[in-house]
Amino acid sequence: MPRAAHGILLAAIATLLTALSSLAAERTVIVAQDGTGAFKTVTEALDSVKDATKENPVTLLIKPGSYNEMVTTRNWVNLVGEDRDKCVLSYSRKPAEEVTRTHVIWATTTSTIKNLTLLGGDVKYCIHSDGGGPYVLTVDNCILRRTPPANDYNTAFGIGLWAGQHIVIKDSLLEAKQPLYMHNGKGQESSCSMTVEHCALKGETDAILISAMDSQQRDFFVIHDSTLAGKRQVACLANEKPDKSNFIEFYGSGNTPEGGITGAVWYDDAQAPASGQELTAKLGTRNPLARPGIRIKETYGAAEGAAKKSAAWEAYRNVYVAGAEMTDEGLVLISETDNAFGMVMGPYGATSELPMVMEFRMKCSFAPKGAIGLLYLCKPSAWQVQWQADGVADGVNPAAVIKINTQEWQTYRLVARSADDVKFFVVGRETEAIALKRAKDELRGFKLLLYGKGTKAVLGSTMLTGDVP
Repeated sequence: MPRAAHGILLAAIATLLTALSSLAAERTVIVAQDGTGAFKTVTEALDSVKDATKENPVTLLIKPGSYNEMVTTRNWVNLVGEDRDKCVLSYSRKPAEEVTRTHVIWATTTSTIKNLTLLGGDVKYCIHSDGGGPYVLTVDNCILRRTPPANDYNTAFGIGLWAGQHIVIKDSLLEAKQPLYMHNGKGQESSCSMTVEHCALKGETDAILISAMDSQQRDFFVIHDSTLAGKRQVACLANEKPDKSNFIEFYGSGNTPEGGITGAVWYDDAQAPASGQELTAKLGTRNPLARPGIRIKETYGAAEGAAKKSAAWEAYRNVYVAGAEMTDEGLVLISETDNAFGMVMGPYGATSELPMVMEFRMKCSFAPKGAIGLLYLCKPSAWQVQWQADGVADGVNPAAVIKINTQEWQTYRLVARSADDVKFFVVGRETEAIALKRAKDELRGFKLLLYGKGTKAVLGSTMLTGDVP
């Protein structure tokens, strides 16, 4: 054989051996409830894999059936169903189990979850991914659905991302009261990311909630070509510490958002054509009412209808918070639980140099033991006043109550001439101003709090001005 031909043959054999070696590395283990596979449960199959690596990954091929088990993923072991609609993993906690420790899949590894339906009953999440070291988790062509009985969590995919952790979810359907909840870890050494591609997120409240942002990194949330629906809103960033060092950059294109987006730290990448942020178009008008040293005068709630009424107030929602809805009357807030509170912040983004006046119209009704509180916050001091079923209480002397008719519109005015001179008035009532009680909160702005399940407040026109009479 000529030397050249011999060389070609050797090269061909080497290529073939490499290909065969690659095929051998991709080991498959069959899981089948009917006994036709190596294992009858996913857990048994996972426990059998001791040697999966990046170079030698293992795929558990799950045959059609209903697998009632709680699964914990392993690095380089992939869970792949043969048919998404017929391969069902479900779990509902046993009486002795804590709900916070139960999920359908606990996933904190470099793995792929594909072609599966995950049904979460009385568990925390269908998939929970919070902890572990650096990884890339892929969820592909899956259904995540919460089923009765409901509990306080009601979320399909709960994600706590830490340094070097990245999740991609694509071609999937998430149905829950709140399909996707994400937070990140404190003081990370490197960034994390979440990507949603070609998915449908169908929520009874929000499609996405992002909260507890404290990584001090440039983390990323990317949504492309997805449908996001929530009866309250599409997405909410409920960040307890809105600081430039603690944020997530939100990118996307080709999306169909059915609702609005709220949150103080959403970043618009409209100037970056490669990603083309579209969702921020739903943010609505933002009102950075004041800059240092500049007094302001801005009025909301003129007769333009519901679109502009109470535009100064922004609903702040996390997993504990009540519903908020814009109606022809104004912004309607209803507390939905006994222990939690409903809250709005406003006027949105507003801080003002003193002196200042904040005036708003509100009517309210109370559940048993219900109350409504207003906090005015301007570092380093804060003050609060509280409405009760029989009127507005003096923050210093709770026994002193100004009688008001809470079923009709009332106008309230807060006047702050200096950090030590903050008074609250019920406009139109012949009475002295209410002496406000000091509060510990040191954020800037306003908060309106609702306590007690069924307590309701309707916010109408709002005015903030630096002109103090």
